[in-house]
Order: sequence, then C-alpha cells, then structure tokens
Amino acid sequence: MNSPVALVLGRRDDAGRLRVAGRTGPLPRDARPAIGALLRAADQWHPWPPVLAPARFGAAAPVEYTRVEPTVVVEIAVDAAVDLVRGRPVWRHPATFRRVRHDLRADDLS
Repeated sequence: MNSPVALVLGRRDDAGRLRVAGRTGPLPRDARPAIGALLRAADQWHPWPPVLAPARFGAAAPVEYTRVEPTVVVEIAVDAAVDLVRGRPVWRHPATFRRVRHDLRADDLS
C-alpha cells in the first residue's frame, strides 16, 4: 500500500465477525508511509464489501476504499457518540489516530 490518507476501522462483534466500526480523520502526514508499509492488500475474500454504503460515514456518495488484510492494530481516540447502523454501533465522528500498536496482534483483541 502507498500512504493512506485515512483508515476504515473494524471491531469484532460478539460472534467474532469483523464489522465496520468507523473511520479515522486524516492521518498525520509523517505517519502515512509507515502505516502504508504495514498494510497488505486483501486476497479474494474480505468480510466487507468493496464499496461501503454512504450511511456508514454520513457521506452523500458510496465510500470507496482499499480492502486490506485485517492484521494491523492501531490506537485511536473516539468520543462517546455512536449511531446504530443495522442494529450495530458505529462511531458518529471520525476517530483520531494515535499510533500503531506493534505490541498487539488483531487476534489479541476481542
């Protein structure tokens, strides 16, 4: 991957399925190349569709993004406001990227 401008964020639900939980605002310019170096394009299978519905992010048009292997863990800051999208909580406002958590693997999170 090159230098992503923002990230689509996922969390596992109670059944272990990876769900879209929100997105970040713009990533710091100096962090973009390092984050891009960690991301790997997803193979044929990915739990999310290739284009996300605009309602997920309050957008007017469908959201195009690059699907990647869900292996990188990042630390973020979010506010408490959430919306329910198809009965699941999604952060209302963009998350603020803090750092990559090299000490954690996606499997470490529940």
